[in-house]
Amino acid sequence: MKWLLGVVLFAAATAASAQVWVDGGGRSCDAACGASGMASVASGAAANGQPFYMCAGDALGEGYRGGFNQRPQSARSCVVGAGGREVSTASYSCLCASGARQPLGAVTPRPQHTPAPVIALAPAQPTGGRRIRIEEATFGLNCGLPRGNATAHVTRWCDRARDVCDYTIDPGVFGGADSCQADFSVRHHCGDDGRPKVSQAIVAGVMGQIVLTCP
Repeated sequence: MKWLLGVVLFAAATAASAQVWVDGGGRSCDAACGASGMASVASGAAANGQPFYMCAGDALGEGYRGGFNQRPQSARSCVVGAGGREVSTASYSCLCASGARQPLGAVTPRPQHTPAPVIALAPAQPTGGRRIRIEEATFGLNCGLPRGNATAHVTRWCDRARDVCDYTIDPGVFGGADSCQADFSVRHHCGDDGRPKVSQAIVAGVMGQIVLTCP
């Protein structure tokens, strides 16, 4: 799994020189690093050519762990491995380095006699946030598509995130609504709250956006 790759490469990345952690701030890691005058560190790229930017997030209040940040689906979060699954967290830090964006394998090794730099992760976020639990998600019900056709995908990205999940709606994932202005709805719970919240959006273009919150 992609998050496992992030965990394996996480320690190697933090040992490289001239690399620091920068608050993601709800941005793609290349944007967060660029705003600090640095470049993002990538561990590779997906089949679509989008890099896996190195990040660290605390999804379940168990401490920060390595993960990936990637456009467009997880551009505003860090996807980490937790509880045997991929979990998206909105509180995360990005690994940044000076110079042009580097794949992880291109980092120059540190001479053996040089002391390892001290790299501090961002302070742990409060663990009192409420977890998001997805009940049902549907794309294009107004276009005749079946109810619940987006549940699995939204669950993968948002279930058990804390407080907020910014989900990018990609019609290409679901299909069947090429000539229809499709709606999108999500029913989710906050923590142990038995009454679901309903969020709705209209996909007017190539992509759409919906934000799930548990204030």
